[in-house]
Amino acid sequence: VLYERSSGMLKDGDYGPIKRFQTALNAALMACGRRERVHPDGKYGDETITGIRAYLYCPAAAQIPVNDPSRKGKISLEMWKNLI
Repeated sequence: VLYERSSGMLKDGDYGPIKRFQTALNAALMACGRRERVHPDGKYGDETITGIRAYLYCPAAAQIPVNDPSRKGKISLEMWKNLI
């Protein structure tokens, strides 16, 4: 697991890896035709978790294993490699 929110919100700012991940996730959601959107703000909270879970229904995410931590809304290495 690269990033996991245990409580509250995890923030890394406007130029960190979470914002980079959110930007890629948002583009992937749009390409997949999903309605969910993630505001790339570097804050890993409920919106990002919802976006991760929504992306898992996209065909591009089919290679992410069923037991991957991203299924629980975490940013895993497999999810990262799939998007970035």
